[in-house]
Amino acid sequence: MIILISAYDENRVIGNNDKLPWNLPEETNYFKQVINNKVVIVGYKTYSYIKDIVKFDSGYVLSRKQHEWNTANLEITDDVNSLILKYKGNENKDIYVLGGQETYETFIDYADELIISHIKGEHKGDKYFPIWDSYLFKNQKTIIDNNNFTTIMYSK
Repeated sequence: MIILISAYDENRVIGNNDKLPWNLPEETNYFKQVINNKVVIVGYKTYSYIKDIVKFDSGYVLSRKQHEWNTANLEITDDVNSLILKYKGNENKDIYVLGGQETYETFIDYADELIISHIKGEHKGDKYFPIWDSYLFKNQKTIIDNNNFTTIMYSK
């Protein structure tokens, strides 16, 4: 299954100058817990920002250019179609899409699940989570609800 995981504020802001516009350790820890030992898809800019925060076990970095780095765990690819074919609707294989904006826009229409932390308030930002149709996701489960954010899992 294709699972998008993200945090965004009341205006769907996900980033500002290639960084998170908030500091919420509990939300960051939940994000790391969910993607631990999972196959991931991450855009190159997002990977560059979070590579020192998150340990990646396996997955793909989306990029139109080849980059050099020193990890055997992630493969650089621009072949979105093969990833969609491999994971869309596949209940035996999950892949977690970690962002950023362009990567979310690419996969939002193929998502089987969304895990969204709704950050309370408005933040300055230049990157946004795409608009999505909540009616396509029939099931909702609140995972965390506190003063700073609410994390909800949406599934079809």
